[in-house]
Amino acid sequence: MKLNLKAIVWNSLKFVGACAIIVAIAALILVVKDPREPVIAEAEADIFWGVFSPKTNQQRFTNSLLEEGFAKPRSYDWNGNKFFFSMMNTTETPIEVMARLQEGFVRNGINKQAYLAEAPALSGDMVNPGAGEVASLMRNFNQFGEFVTGGIVPVQVKPGYVAMSGTLTKNEASSQTEFMSEVAKAGGLQEAVKAMRYIEAWENKESGLTTVTAAWSDEQLDFSKWHGRGERKDLSVDPGIPACVGCNRTMRFAGEGSESGYVQTVYSGHNTTDSTANFYERALGTRGWKHTGSGEVMSQLREMGVMEDDGVELSTYARGKDFVSVLVYPDQRSGRAITHVFEAP
Repeated sequence: MKLNLKAIVWNSLKFVGACAIIVAIAALILVVKDPREPVIAEAEADIFWGVFSPKTNQQRFTNSLLEEGFAKPRSYDWNGNKFFFSMMNTTETPIEVMARLQEGFVRNGINKQAYLAEAPALSGDMVNPGAGEVASLMRNFNQFGEFVTGGIVPVQVKPGYVAMSGTLTKNEASSQTEFMSEVAKAGGLQEAVKAMRYIEAWENKESGLTTVTAAWSDEQLDFSKWHGRGERKDLSVDPGIPACVGCNRTMRFAGEGSESGYVQTVYSGHNTTDSTANFYERALGTRGWKHTGSGEVMSQLREMGVMEDDGVELSTYARGKDFVSVLVYPDQRSGRAITHVFEAP
């Protein structure tokens, strides 16, 4: 008999990619917005709790980040799920950052022990392992246990780069056995998980510093909001920026509080990139948006042979102090046109 933990681990690690999207978009917002501005009230309301009340796993995790030098988190709405984002820069290497954070997680009761390496790949007979597999099996089992019970463990470690992640289940499983039982009763991994966390550290060769980012959800994570075609009634809409005709909304990512004007919406449709770009030029024009001329520059560069005609269309519009960028490109795999609409005040 073999215990198939490997499939569970890799299904869990698929969630890591979702947090990586949060990091990318939140970092983009900080590029166009002064990161020194005051932190949004919603994040502070979730982070500063009663002094005398017992701290939850989520609160201890956030405390750990703040103690280790992360900025106060900013909150974002992603298809109706609330995520937090924070970052810091340091002269330490990514490996040194990982070691320091792991010590903090142990000190705050997030981890039972510190982990400084990826867990070896799960393989072999998990019930009757050979002598050479015992030590590897124990490392796998312990590290996997931390990953699924609210701890943070390395998921990728290489020179100049480290990634760590962890999940928390709805019943806050305290062991691997409880986790697997909860997943079975819930009907699947996505139905059992209520929070996810992701930390990345990489060397910035330009600055000579290590950039560290953290993204994590609140404890009401609902994976169903990422499924389907964005037609759920509980997802926010942007009445001033229409969806392209025949398109399905696949994602909406929005800042909250003082960053509420920053929104990225992604659509997918069977129209051509040209027709989609023309639709937005007409639709935004009737709503008072003025074309900034970026599309004409791209067309001229293509006519001159400076830029390849790869089907990508980028246009920027302004209305007062607000800006909208529309990026349309063909998805070679599905044949659909993918449209990104980024709004910034």
